[in-house]
Amino acid sequence: MFSESKQNIIDQYFAGTLEDQDTFDNLMKNDSSFKSQVEKTQAANEAIHQLGLIEISEKLNKIHDTKSRTKTQVKKISIGAGVLLLGAIITGYYTSRSDVSHKTTVLSEEKVFSNLKEETPQVIIESKKEVEKRSIQETVITEEVLKTTEIEDTNRILPLPNEDATPENESLKREIVTINEVQVEESKKEEVKVICPTITIVPIKVNSTCNGEANGSLEITQNTFQGGIGPYKIEVFDNYKNEVDYNYLSSGTYTLSAIDSKNCPSEIESYTIMEARCTQKLEVQLSPTYQENWEYPIVDNVDEYTVYVRDRSGNLVFKKEVDTSFDTAWDGTLNDGTTIKSGLYFLEVKSDLEELFVGTITVVQ
Repeated sequence: MFSESKQNIIDQYFAGTLEDQDTFDNLMKNDSSFKSQVEKTQAANEAIHQLGLIEISEKLNKIHDTKSRTKTQVKKISIGAGVLLLGAIITGYYTSRSDVSHKTTVLSEEKVFSNLKEETPQVIIESKKEVEKRSIQETVITEEVLKTTEIEDTNRILPLPNEDATPENESLKREIVTINEVQVEESKKEEVKVICPTITIVPIKVNSTCNGEANGSLEITQNTFQGGIGPYKIEVFDNYKNEVDYNYLSSGTYTLSAIDSKNCPSEIESYTIMEARCTQKLEVQLSPTYQENWEYPIVDNVDEYTVYVRDRSGNLVFKKEVDTSFDTAWDGTLNDGTTIKSGLYFLEVKSDLEELFVGTITVVQ
């Protein structure tokens, strides 16, 4: 049997309270059983450190304290389970220490570490059996601690010294959790706030519709918007919030806005497409020689308009402000009193608000 005095020396050595270092060194050189016992004690300490039982106990206190203040009984049982597991490992070690074989040579630091790998699985297995004998409840709590620790600390793994451990040790294994680095980076990114400039809309031309058709339009280009960074996404909506084609509009009110390439919105402008009289086409034949005159057209709700006659070069050859109350027809006499020559001329009739007619006049002498 291993003497109690020698064991006390070993305990003092690892506790850092050894006073007689010479006695310890002599025993290490001359007493193989003493040397073996030192190696076993060191292996047990390393096993306890690797298993991280102290860290598990501290995490258990923290988890159950923050999870629910009302679960004080579970907290006490959890702390007790950690302490019992620690005691079970140490008890298993001292039970097996008397069976350790004597060694005849001094192990180097590297060999002691290798010995730890070979012997630690037995300590873990025995500790597990001891815990199962004490209480099924304690085992369940121990598993709960390991699972919760896995969730909270996904970047760390509780290692087992030997990967060939029996199934009885499966409850002590930690599953390696792989974290998608891209997802982590995305979750850590703070939303970048873009300061949008003011995007204004310059005046545009509004073309009226006629005859109840969708032939009105808003003359819009990329240059319609100032500020921001193009290209701009142009949006035109009707009163019912439906997006429409601004080149084919019926009479009504429409809103215009845009979004630049940085998703910054422009101001919003409203435009009204009026129902107007459609410009009609005229083809007139005039023969002053035969006193064939052109009768001025009658237009609803329009009493006054202006007639323009131009030659093929665009030169104005005749202009007449017509009052349909007095003026009825044109006989071909020009403003200078001469008669218009034979040929083809362009005709245009306009009121103050709209273009009424366009067409041609063919003069035959």
